[in-house]
This record gives sequence, structure tokens and C-alpha cells, in this order.
Amino acid sequence: MRKATAGKPDYLGFGPIFTPGSKQDHDPVVGLEGLRAITGLTSLPVFAIGGIQIDQVGAVMLAGAKGVAVISAILKAPDISRAVKAFLHRCEPA
Repeated sequence: MRKATAGKPDYLGFGPIFTPGSKQDHDPVVGLEGLRAITGLTSLPVFAIGGIQIDQVGAVMLAGAKGVAVISAILKAPDISRAVKAFLHRCEPA
């Protein structure tokens, strides 16, 4: 956390939360528990990344993420525009 915040960033990207679909040589998966732990250590917004599918967004947001960063779930979708809209809708605050 000290290294990540040393440069005074506006936000943190954290993951992979789940096994990424776009990389074979990824860092160890941290899961929702890891996400909960990191969001409890900083006041910065944390954006979750890594293997996140549309049906997991709610759980990721409940674990403390302020948003998600996705590649495979968008680029491999049959309708990219619809996938983007679905992710944006799921990330809206309740």
C-alpha cells in the first residue's frame, strides 16, 4: 500500500480479482476477500480488475470497489455496445 500511494495517485487499480481471460501470466488471484482488505486500508477509490464478468460486478462493488476495469468480458461479448452499457449500469451507485 505504501508503494502504491507514494506517488499520490487519484485512484488504485487492484487485482486480479478473478482469473483473467486476457492473460496467461497474471499475478496471483486476490479474490473478493483481498479486495475487501485493500479497500479497508485506503481512502482512495479502488477499481477492481481481472477476470470480472457482468454477473460478478455486484459482489465486486459490495466488496468495496468504486468501479471495474474489464477487457475480455467486453471484447469477447457478441454485442460490445450492449456489454459496455450493462457494465456501466451495474457500476452505478444504488
